[in-house]
Amino acid sequence: MKTKLGPKLERLFELIPNGYEVIWDTCCDHGKLGLACLEKEKAKKVIFVDQVPGIMKALEAKLTKIGELSPNRYELQTIPAQKIQLEKKKNLICICGVGGEEIIDIIKNLKGEFDLLLSPQYHLFEVRRFLNELGFKLIKEELCFEGKFGRELLFVSKKGERDIDPIGKELFDLTNERHLSYVNGITQHLKKIKSEEALKFYQKLIP
Repeated sequence: MKTKLGPKLERLFELIPNGYEVIWDTCCDHGKLGLACLEKEKAKKVIFVDQVPGIMKALEAKLTKIGELSPNRYELQTIPAQKIQLEKKKNLICICGVGGEEIIDIIKNLKGEFDLLLSPQYHLFEVRRFLNELGFKLIKEELCFEGKFGRELLFVSKKGERDIDPIGKELFDLTNERHLSYVNGITQHLKKIKSEEALKFYQKLIP
């Protein structure tokens, strides 16, 4: 694979199974995830979405340099992700590197059938609660570290089989120092912002 991915994008990429007709990359790290999906033919088509024209122009230049890549296999849409119009196909929407409130806003505006691959930077509790309200189920979740920062990865579908835990408690091995530090960091933040509902779930984890 020519496109180099960091630890988080590498894990997200590996979570994506073959078989989707359309993968939507809401420009996770300037479209790198979608580029990797094109190179490994993870889907028949990849649609890149970002509202920043400069990012899309740079991405288009990269795509045109891939000589063996048919233009029918990708599309670029310079729009806010909230304005995505889904094709009536098997869709996977990847939203990574933005806050949970923005992720929720994007999903609220989607119409049609789709699976989701998410990595929220903030408001994880709210994202999980929102997904439960919409009837999504868990396919896979992971905790990935990039340097000192932990990132939760969520792969969900309405055809999944497992309930989405409010905090993803099965992700955490509290004998692992990085996991414990990650959970403590979230707990301290929740105390600071007085988010009592979320805090009570995390406090149950820590002896």
